[in-house]
Amino acid sequence: MLCWDRHGDQLVVGVFERRELDALRHYVEWLHRFTEVRARDAGDADVADDARVRAIMADSYVDGLPADEAGVDVHDLLADVAGGCSLMLDTLPTRGGVVELCTAQEVTGWHQGLCGMAAVALGNAGLLAGNEFRTEAIEPGHDQVLDFVAWLHDIRAGLQDVTRTEPRPGTDPRLEAYSSTSGLGE
Repeated sequence: MLCWDRHGDQLVVGVFERRELDALRHYVEWLHRFTEVRARDAGDADVADDARVRAIMADSYVDGLPADEAGVDVHDLLADVAGGCSLMLDTLPTRGGVVELCTAQEVTGWHQGLCGMAAVALGNAGLLAGNEFRTEAIEPGHDQVLDFVAWLHDIRAGLQDVTRTEPRPGTDPRLEAYSSTSGLGE
């Protein structure tokens, strides 16, 4: 990620290296498919047992509470994340390295997509307990996952800086805890 910048009241521009956009597209397409399919399966009992779904639920906030504690329907939440991923995919360029976000909905979609990918990655690695980052669970094999999550955090932090959006409770402190333990700063 090279930088985010704002032009006027609406346009937010992100400049990326091409390989970063290719990687983002790959991960966002996966999360989009996953959340769409799981949203349709939300009536099934096994959806709540999926660690990836639990991670998304724990990392999504409504009125200051994690969605799972706030009683949010898993189907609705997964559909929202899928919608955010769809907006994110619509704004990823097929050529070049410039992302243009023209609406508040596109900015929100990027936040949803980036948060969803980070939550799923941490949940899959067993590094989440509810919505808390488990520093004691970090093992040498987690370096790649943690680097990926730190990269997503940096993208999101830059976007927050130029759009003046507030971080959601529970997300940034956990990622900052990782950054301070790994030597990766902001």
